[in-house]
Amino acid sequence: MRRRNFVAIVLTGILLAWANHHAFAVELKGVYFIDQNHGWAVGDGGTLLKTTDGGAEWEEVETEVEYDLNSVHFSSSQIGCAVGDLGTILHTTDGGQSWHLREIRGYNNLKDMYYADEKHGWVVGDNGLILATEDSGETWKPQKSDTPNNLTGAHFINLEEGWVVGLRGTILHTTNGGKTWETQPLSFQESTASVLSGSRNYRTRRTKGNPIQSLTSVHFADAKQGWVTGLFGLLFTTNDGGKTWTTQDVGLRVGRWGKRVSLKDVHLHGTEQGCIVGEGGTLVHTNDGKKWYPRNLQISSRLNRVFFIDHQHGWVVGDNFTILRTTDGGNTWHIQM
Repeated sequence: MRRRNFVAIVLTGILLAWANHHAFAVELKGVYFIDQNHGWAVGDGGTLLKTTDGGAEWEEVETEVEYDLNSVHFSSSQIGCAVGDLGTILHTTDGGQSWHLREIRGYNNLKDMYYADEKHGWVVGDNGLILATEDSGETWKPQKSDTPNNLTGAHFINLEEGWVVGLRGTILHTTNGGKTWETQPLSFQESTASVLSGSRNYRTRRTKGNPIQSLTSVHFADAKQGWVTGLFGLLFTTNDGGKTWTTQDVGLRVGRWGKRVSLKDVHLHGTEQGCIVGEGGTLVHTNDGKKWYPRNLQISSRLNRVFFIDHQHGWVVGDNFTILRTTDGGNTWHIQM
């Protein structure tokens, strides 16, 4: 009897340890708030979390999928979508109380989504996929991107004008709601070589896959001013709607060879105040949209997404179930999970 009890205790301990490790290892990849209290975060294995108190407590929501969810966005307090791998689109019309799968043909991984208003939204994904909805997410139709490259980020400033970014330096721009997309060449005013000079790691990897080719997110404050992030510390800004791009240096390097940390997401509230997040617990903050200052978070988990609901309140999500919150515009951050 004692031996059986001992075996049961050991097995219980192993299962609890596995469960804790599994939960702790979850990568959170998307976050969105509709006000200072109500928000959602998504991640690995169909993980969907919600909060009603600004993130003090998070509750897991049951979903119909086990595939990774990569982005979540709401068009109103009631209507929202979460998108993920293998063509997954989850849709809610009751404020996130229930979520339902929308049928999408094909199995492209969906990386990002954006609503321009309550009716119109866009999803981007692998192999140049762009999907659009005109009925709040009930149905989705493909748009012609004219690129085979994987697309990773999307942002619209109104119903007509938006940008999409992806691999191989892909930047697409539309002025008619996506009926047509035009390529914006990543030609920039300052040479990338001068900005990235001194980085052996950059020069070594360039021949194996130019880091300029790996863009990860895009954010525009208005029709003129925008930012694009990429791997190996790449940050570009434009003041003419993407006709020309200027490199900005966030000044973060790690390791013996000064490897530049990869940047995953950028979000500004207005044209001046915002943050960029990336690998190794990287978070840099700006008060003018030009100079960026690192914040020491004392964490090493990769940070994947940042979102501000106003000038003061923002959230960041990342690997290992990391959720951070700021109430002072990004100057200080507090761990919520």
